[in-house]
Amino acid sequence: MSIIGAYAALSLFFVAMPVPARETDPLRHNLPQLPDSIYFKTAPDSIYTVEIPDSLFAVEVPDSLFTAQEPDSLGRLAEEKLKAKVDSLRSALSGKKPGLNAFDPAELLATADSLRKAYEFYRAAEICRQALDSAPDAELEQEVRESLNLARNGLSMMKYCTHPKVVARKTVDLKDFFLHYPLEDRSWRAQSGEDGVRDSIAPANYLPEGAGERYFSARDENGILNIYHSSIAEDGEMSEAKLMGERITSWKDEIYPMVSSDGRYLYFASRGLYGMGGYDLYMSQWDRDLNDWGEPMNMGFPYSSPYDDFLFMNSEDGLYSIFASNRDCPEDSVCIYVLEYDVMPLRKSVSDVQELRRLAALTPPDEALKEKQKGNGIEIGSYSAVMTRVRGLRDSLYAFTRSLDEMRANLAKLPAGEQGAYLNLIRTKEEALPGMQKELDEASAALKRIEQDFLSSGAMTEKESSEPAKDSFPFEKRTIGEDIAISLPDNSLIRSNDNGGADISEGLYRSQESRISQESSLPDGLVYRIVLATAVDRMAPEAFKGLEPLFEKMSTSLKYNYSAGVFRSYEEALAKLNGVRLLGFTEAFISASLNGKALSIREARELEHREETIGG
Repeated sequence: MSIIGAYAALSLFFVAMPVPARETDPLRHNLPQLPDSIYFKTAPDSIYTVEIPDSLFAVEVPDSLFTAQEPDSLGRLAEEKLKAKVDSLRSALSGKKPGLNAFDPAELLATADSLRKAYEFYRAAEICRQALDSAPDAELEQEVRESLNLARNGLSMMKYCTHPKVVARKTVDLKDFFLHYPLEDRSWRAQSGEDGVRDSIAPANYLPEGAGERYFSARDENGILNIYHSSIAEDGEMSEAKLMGERITSWKDEIYPMVSSDGRYLYFASRGLYGMGGYDLYMSQWDRDLNDWGEPMNMGFPYSSPYDDFLFMNSEDGLYSIFASNRDCPEDSVCIYVLEYDVMPLRKSVSDVQELRRLAALTPPDEALKEKQKGNGIEIGSYSAVMTRVRGLRDSLYAFTRSLDEMRANLAKLPAGEQGAYLNLIRTKEEALPGMQKELDEASAALKRIEQDFLSSGAMTEKESSEPAKDSFPFEKRTIGEDIAISLPDNSLIRSNDNGGADISEGLYRSQESRISQESSLPDGLVYRIVLATAVDRMAPEAFKGLEPLFEKMSTSLKYNYSAGVFRSYEEALAKLNGVRLLGFTEAFISASLNGKALSIREARELEHREETIGG
């Protein structure tokens, strides 16, 4: 039997076996060129195939499972020839093929971000891994790791998708989209920063008249949008705002808090919690024992997406769930989605990217029927997929260019000795721009070709249709209310005078240099601290950016634990947490102890609550 005949026999042998295919990707040049055609097996009941040039299936294969299976029907196809093919394929998939990592890591990062926004999480993760191998500095490496985590999160959330029934959707201006929600008139209050400029994505808060409690988002002195809570007295006076708990407060922005009508659930959007990019939607349940909101849960597909998703609420009549997203919208616009309320949503795994895109599109049934009729045989889903890719590429290019402009502006501010390395990083990013622009141009050209096919067949795209859309949901626009003065607590880290290290002062400060004290010197009573780092080797004081008081303790695992601050209440520690994270300690968290004995945060807060109740 000839080699070709052997491969044909091998093809027929596996024709009925399941093949987990990966989609062909127009960004193919960023991946290795694989051998011509080969079948291989990694584990029982798992047959994979790679075919070139028509399709490219990238499969992650652990070495320990990589075993070639040779059926008897292969005849004269020698085992060593098959093994050589397998070794070549393994080398290509692992990124070891010569020239594979020669691609610019900044361009790879931009490509990964574009793939993630097109719901290609697996491919995005693979390219991030390649970029990690050649990242020129710690800053870019951190960006790549963050992008990799977002892609991995997206892959995880594909296993738990809900399939809500879509009632309606409407595209409106971002600047006042919230006025189209079915809420009390004049219940939205505009807010602006100290410079008088409103946030583009969160320019207002829901603060209805007569409410006993208010939840709202505002920027702290670090420039971060956090969620605060205030009580309203009988005379209408708002108490000083309190920052939400550590579970809900991240070192990035949180916006649009909405409490359910029964007070049991808090919905909000965040860029800093577990998500897949942009703002994701979260739900937190009230914890009666803790007297606080519990661990927030990402609402997952199709509510969250790689784009910005925010302002979720359930209508008071219990019929609808409503949220907004810019996932399929022009710039400066958002789409409001209205879904049937589902009290017990069933979660299912979605493995196919095209199916996930259709789910995330949240197309109402009447619009889907109209698109099918207008398409006149042309695949509307393909148009939507290419449109999504064009928007993702455009967003990535805009963010990349903006970052590059900021780097250029910062170059002159650096000391002369640091400018050389920073300039090399700028040049590296500049070299990535042409490739990114080429990808956008190619995707835009593909989109234009599809639109021309629509025109030639008599079909119409949404933007060309002159017939006004009829909404099945009454999107009545409300009026914005008057501004309300809001008092925020001071969460800043203020530099203190040098006290010579004589006392362990309460609070948290920044001095000219940190002085390390042993944890045994902590004062008695209930104490909260902010944990900064854990290290195998002892760390130098200058690594802690002047934070004081600073404590060191060796754990039972012979590691050094470092913490900062002495706080008598959880609220005081929480107020300083974001400031610490912004200093570079992004994984910092709050710990508690009583008379030197460690307590869980839950135990400490329950104790603190009991003492407040008795004292009150």
